[in-house]
Amino acid sequence: LKLGSCWGGFGNDGNNPSYHSPGSFKAMRDFHVNFPANERDYVLPHFGSGSLEDHWNNLIETSYGAITASQCPDQGMVPNWSTVDIVGNGIQHTGGTFSGSGTPQWEYGAEAGRTTWRVAVDAVLYPNEMNDAAEPYLRPLLATLNDGY
Repeated sequence: LKLGSCWGGFGNDGNNPSYHSPGSFKAMRDFHVNFPANERDYVLPHFGSGSLEDHWNNLIETSYGAITASQCPDQGMVPNWSTVDIVGNGIQHTGGTFSGSGTPQWEYGAEAGRTTWRVAVDAVLYPNEMNDAAEPYLRPLLATLNDGY
């Protein structure tokens, strides 16, 4: 997922957790899987080996990896911007600095707040899959709100 018109991604390129929208990606996956290619009046790009569903699932898994790596485990919030990278077999926060829009990197601000809504959309649209990633992400954030943060 390229996270901007000409910047963003992994490492020092910076990552905006709110650009990941796993619930929307699941809806697009399901649309493409259930809408046969022979009924489309457009052609999707070729993404290499594997099915289109596999590629959507990889995007969803990678998105949750980036979101989770950026999340403060105590309060459940993510920052406006983070630096994450693939380390070993997972995605980890690397601790670098980056801001692509001028919003403060470490703040739970206007950009970071979108992450909560996008994960909540996943929980609402896919309640049977909520325990996989949405609920573990939302649990500490909801506890923080419940405690009157």
